[in-house]
Formats: sequence, structure tokens, C-alpha cells
Amino acid sequence: MFLHRTPKPPLLKRVQLLWYYENYAPASPRERLLPTGTVELVFDLTSTPSRIFRDQADLTGDTFHGGIVCGPHSRYFVLDTSTPQTVAGVHFAPAGAARFFRAPLSELRNRHVTLDAIWGHAAASSIRDSILEAPTAEAKLQVLERALHERAVRTLGETRHPAVDYAIQCFTEDASVERVIERLSLSPRRFIQLFSEETGLTPKLFSRVLRFQAAIAKASSGRAVNWSAVAAHCGYFDQSHFIHDFQSFTGLSPSLYAQLRGPHLNHVPLV
Repeated sequence: MFLHRTPKPPLLKRVQLLWYYENYAPASPRERLLPTGTVELVFDLTSTPSRIFRDQADLTGDTFHGGIVCGPHSRYFVLDTSTPQTVAGVHFAPAGAARFFRAPLSELRNRHVTLDAIWGHAAASSIRDSILEAPTAEAKLQVLERALHERAVRTLGETRHPAVDYAIQCFTEDASVERVIERLSLSPRRFIQLFSEETGLTPKLFSRVLRFQAAIAKASSGRAVNWSAVAAHCGYFDQSHFIHDFQSFTGLSPSLYAQLRGPHLNHVPLV
């Protein structure tokens, strides 16, 4: 069972999706999760701890139970999917998680952290227990939505500096980092600092992840993929530039990704 929905305003500006999976059990025992440039908050609702690996070569991994904060990633990581999992979570908008965590999001880059370490054990356990006790999937999402309202440490509207929201909008419209900086009354160093604290990634890295996401979305629109056309459409300099970026984010060539991908663009079976 899978249920997802968008929250109500003003939370909508900072949270793209609330979601719930019951007995999530992919066919492969491990799968790659590809970078989206955003933060995810996940509650493991089963008795089996979650196991997360840095990459394909990592055979030890780290074990988590309860609430997990998945920081913004610039590369893939691997999730143990050998046993069915029931999970609920929050997919934050870019810079959205900064409304709920006091530490700069740059401290969470390419990391997984227990929610206990951020909100405290009592709060994290209470939210998880309330999700478990909720009788329906929709009720569980309502618990998550209420918890976010209660845990907001900053206003749910704009980011702390309007330049960050402005830049995110420009980057989604494919503006270059250099052009955005030219339009702002900030030094490049100050802008990079602000943007990294609010989103967890530098402006250039964030833009690269956005372009990569646009590429795999474009590639999913048809059965036969013309990767050269995808690269050109998404603004890559040339095919080698595209392949280099693709492999740095996924650990895969574009053609192998196309062979392995399933219904979820950012979840790829590990074989």
C-alpha cells in the first residue's frame, strides 16, 4: 500500500510530499537511492531496523531505528530492502527542512542522522508512537503534518534570506549560478554560504542535481531513450559532460540505468 499527498498551506511551501508505504518490498535485496537535492524525514514503523550503506562497495552500513533524517545528497546511497518495511515520511522542498532543524543543512550533506539527535529522543519517539497508533494511512499522514507544525523552529513562509528562494526559482528555470549572483546584492562567498546553510548543497552542486533530475525525468517519457537528445535538452555541454555527471550521481552509465530502473526513477535495484 502506498499513500501520498501534499500538505495544506502554509506547510505546502516547505514540504512537497507526505507519504506512507506499507510492506514496501522491492524485488531486489538492496537498491540505490539517487540524489534529489532535498532532505527526507523517514519513520521506520517496523521492528526491523533500517540499514543504509554509503555506496555499493560498503558491505557494513549503518543501522537506524525510529526516525531518520536523510540529508541532501550529492551521490547515491544504498538501502537494504531484503525485508518488507512499513515507513512514513516527509519529502521536503528545497530549503524547506531549514524551517524545522536549527543546525545549518550543510552539516547534513551526504549524511543520515537519527531524529533523536536533532529533536531529542522524547519528541522523536512520541511522534513515531502516534503514527503507529493512528488507525488509517491518512490518519498517519495527519500525525506527520501536525508534528511538523509543532516542530517548526522558524516561520513556515520565506527562507531566512530572500536570495535563497529567489535563487532556487532561478535554478529551476535553468539560470546559471553566475547569472544569479550578478542579480543579487551579495558577494559570491556570502551567497554560497547562505545557500549551503539553507539547502545543504552549494549553488553549483544544487544546480547539477536539478539538471540530473530533469534528465532522468525526460528519459522516462518514452521506452527507447535517446541519451544524446536528453543531454542536449537538459543543457549539458556535450555527451561526455552528461555521462560524467550521471555516473558521479548514480555510479551507473545512462544505458545501464535505463536497463535497471523500475517504476520509481530514484530507486534502482542493485544487481
